[in-house]
Amino acid sequence: MGFMKSKEAIRNTLKNQKKQSEIKKKVFRERMSQLRVRLEEVGAERAPEYTEPLGELQQSLKICIQVTGIYKGFCLDVIRNKYECELQGAKQHLESKKLLFHHALQGELQEQIQRLEEDRQSLDISSEWWDDKLHVRSSAKTWDSLPPSKRKKAPLISGPYIVYMLQEIDILEDWTAIKKATASVSPQKRKADGP
Repeated sequence: MGFMKSKEAIRNTLKNQKKQSEIKKKVFRERMSQLRVRLEEVGAERAPEYTEPLGELQQSLKICIQVTGIYKGFCLDVIRNKYECELQGAKQHLESKKLLFHHALQGELQEQIQRLEEDRQSLDISSEWWDDKLHVRSSAKTWDSLPPSKRKKAPLISGPYIVYMLQEIDILEDWTAIKKATASVSPQKRKADGP
């Protein structure tokens, strides 16, 4: 009897093990089907495990975009202000350079005018040539009104000749320089010839 009991017990345990393995297989299949359903939901973007974090990410993305837009606006304002400052600085620099150049040029011209006036005063400018120039300048308007018989004819020049295209101011400067040179050489010549 004891042997029969043990056989039955073994059968019962085998049956129980068989039932348990079947239950385990069923549970495994159910879990697999649930996981497949969830995987399909995630693939279709419907699963709560996917949609909740996605919603949070989208909300933080909106906030990041807003913050970036504000930061971009500030950066653009800074760049615009820098540009305007540099432009204003360049304009002020240009104006100050213009003013300095104007003053320097005006000073140089005043100095040249003063030198010419001093040269004119120091030399005898009442020469015949100077008077002729002044006379020609004052009567230049009436030159055309003179009859051809009273006009001076230009002398004919034959052979090689040089034509100077100088302005009157250049001629006057050269003439005053020559006068100065001859005036400074004349006293030295007299000293050298005298004793």
